[in-house]
Amino acid sequence: MLECPAADDIFVINVKFRVIICRPCQHAIRRDQVEAHLVSTVHRFCRSWAQQIQAVVQQWNPVDEPPTVDRWPIAIDHRIPHIPVYDDGLLYSICERYICRQIKGLKNHWRLEHGFTPASHRGRPRQGQQQEIRDAIAQHQRQVLCQQLFPHGPGSHYIQAAGSTGATQPNRRRRDPDAVDQLIEEVRGYQRQDREAQRTVIQAGDLDEATPWLNRTGWIRYLQGIPRDPLFNSTARPSDEGTEGIEGAAWAIWQAMHRLATVS
Repeated sequence: MLECPAADDIFVINVKFRVIICRPCQHAIRRDQVEAHLVSTVHRFCRSWAQQIQAVVQQWNPVDEPPTVDRWPIAIDHRIPHIPVYDDGLLYSICERYICRQIKGLKNHWRLEHGFTPASHRGRPRQGQQQEIRDAIAQHQRQVLCQQLFPHGPGSHYIQAAGSTGATQPNRRRRDPDAVDQLIEEVRGYQRQDREAQRTVIQAGDLDEATPWLNRTGWIRYLQGIPRDPLFNSTARPSDEGTEGIEGAAWAIWQAMHRLATVS
């Protein structure tokens, strides 16, 4: 019988930010969404396992519900464990809290939050004005390391992480030192075992799923949990050579059961 994985094999609390982090996915999860996250296509846990883990996580503290994003620091001296580090973050120096990872996002931030529109007419800026925009962005932005707790919604903004980007390639993702790959493989192993068990072990069926013969005998409750292969092997026709001993008795029983099933 497969056992449900321990909650702390899948999730971990970050005390500084007071959030729950999914180890395999490497991002934060709201506590009330743990069950939905586990049964999603990402993990494919069975509902009963997800509910068991959800019940355990509900007891964990300290966890803020909802996350107190406005109290989070804009920069951290120590990187957040179990969360990837990105070395292509773009920090707008005039607005220290805003970090993005694409120059397009920085341009939109300047336009929407700070009203930076050097073009004095409608339509696309002329070549000289485009160069002015590029020069201004180059002057007020710098590349930083960053991390992101939630993948979307509140708390999905980037936080500046300690360290220097150096001569690194953009969009490269740095993994936390712990054995993340090993943990992901363990979780996938649980999933494979669960799927295999569902394929090879007879499950309890409703009356409309069973044949009339099983309904009449009431065997459904007795067959539940029995592996299919040994059960199918036991129904193989015995040898009809000889009429004595175990083989002869098995042959006689098999014929009698066959006649009974045919008449019924």
